[in-house]
Amino acid sequence: MAQARKKQVSVDATPSYHVVSRCVRRTFLFGCFENKDFSHRRQLIVERLAELAKVFCITVSAFAIMSNHYHLVVRIQKQQALDLDAHEVIRRWNALFRLPVLVERFSNDIPMSSAPPLRSPVRPFARSRLPRSLLTAHSGDSAAGFVGGWRWLQ
Repeated sequence: MAQARKKQVSVDATPSYHVVSRCVRRTFLFGCFENKDFSHRRQLIVERLAELAKVFCITVSAFAIMSNHYHLVVRIQKQQALDLDAHEVIRRWNALFRLPVLVERFSNDIPMSSAPPLRSPVRPFARSRLPRSLLTAHSGDSAAGFVGGWRWLQ
């Protein structure tokens, strides 16, 4: 049965972990396969590992890149991660991913009261596709008007 990562990982007991990742369908994405050479991809993986190690406060102790999978031994730098403030975590996350609007506002020190209200483009579209009976509450029927735990307001 699946367990939460928090229950599986104990940084205090074991700060180092062996990580394995295989290619989809066991295809050969590194090295030579069917007269094609994909060994240039190994360097891309090494560069990406170095970038991710800086962002996520880990040290890559060892790695092996095979033709269709790779092995890593990573060590979690707990104290380094705990020393990061909220703005540094956001800056690191933004180095890899696009920030949600509210997080972007927070990182730019925009007060939430002065920011324009958020509008979701999904809501009008979803409203137009649902039957009218689901969008309004009927008298005596407390469950009507609720879709997936959310009340659709007019």
